[in-house]
Amino acid sequence: MTRLRKKCPICEKSNMKSKMIINRDFSGYKSITPFTSYNVYACNECGMVYAGDIEENIPLDIYYDQMSKYEGDIYVLSPVVEACYEREALFIEKYVNKNARILDIGCAFGGFLNVLKQHGFRNVEGLELSKKNAKYAKEHYDIDVHIGGIGYDVSLPEKYNLVILNGTLEHLLDIRKCIAQIKTFLNDDGRIFLQVPAVEDFASHTDLYQEFSTEHINYFSMPALSNLMRLYGMKNEANTIDHQSIMGLSGNSLSLWKNGGGGVEIIRETPDFSYIDRYMDQCKKFSDKIINELRDKDYSQGFYIWGAGTQTAMLYQMNAFPHDAVKGIIDSNANYQGKTICGNEIIAPAQLKRLPPAPILISAQYAQNAIIKAIHDMGIDNDIWTLM
Repeated sequence: MTRLRKKCPICEKSNMKSKMIINRDFSGYKSITPFTSYNVYACNECGMVYAGDIEENIPLDIYYDQMSKYEGDIYVLSPVVEACYEREALFIEKYVNKNARILDIGCAFGGFLNVLKQHGFRNVEGLELSKKNAKYAKEHYDIDVHIGGIGYDVSLPEKYNLVILNGTLEHLLDIRKCIAQIKTFLNDDGRIFLQVPAVEDFASHTDLYQEFSTEHINYFSMPALSNLMRLYGMKNEANTIDHQSIMGLSGNSLSLWKNGGGGVEIIRETPDFSYIDRYMDQCKKFSDKIINELRDKDYSQGFYIWGAGTQTAMLYQMNAFPHDAVKGIIDSNANYQGKTICGNEIIAPAQLKRLPPAPILISAQYAQNAIIKAIHDMGIDNDIWTLM
């Protein structure tokens, strides 16, 4: 199996010369994850923290096509996401003229572009792989969305004053190619807006190594982002950390980069990885606590796991419970149901009522209370084990 990313995605220094942080093993998750495993590295040359030595399972374009969370018959912005978009729009309008031509790459069904329209931006367009999403944006928001994406051959009619990459850069294998392509979409004085999870904010919460997930493979600090953008002559104009989390994990870094200036070489200074060290210490203490608690459980009846996400993958990786005691995996994500992870089929919650009674381990950090309520609403009186 060929391993992807044998070097830092920014400065291209060998992984062997970087600091190894942790290994993530998704080998039991091959039916639902793009990667079988990877190592997290901290590059001493440019300050980037990244997933390297990646064993690919499903090519990313196929994975996102099959597992898309952003396409469906119902298009709704959750209150949390809508509030985040409002904060981002307020950040952008401090620096960008309302007449600017704006392109949102990976715009989904146009939710953020519609928020920008509501803030008075008149010329907004999207770039999106899903034709269904593009149709929705046009019919409901009167926003034109071009079909395509980063890494594809894209022909756009005009250059743009602002290109938006909102929650995208942390997912991409070739981030240098991404920025190089975006540069071709910009006017000479154009800008790029980036929203990515803020590494500096990882230690603001406690979890089970969740920031190193099945999808996020780039972990940007501001110095690392600056080094990436300098390679393409982009200068930082403004940046802030939005500490309000979208998906229950860290807050997000918001930054604006202007074409021209900023140099074209990496700044080589001793990176500060204290934020990663603090986060790893917290995760280690939390994982030790979980292992101690699960060690004392009664597995004579077996048990079910509710939640097929990356936290469950880490519980398996840590051998936090006897694997042969797992009777089934429950998850409400229809894309997962019917697939198998760690030797167990993923089933819909409703099927639980027809299965033999056994304790239910809730392996979902931020949906724990909602899952408990769902179990009670279904009239199921199995014992419930929680981790939080």
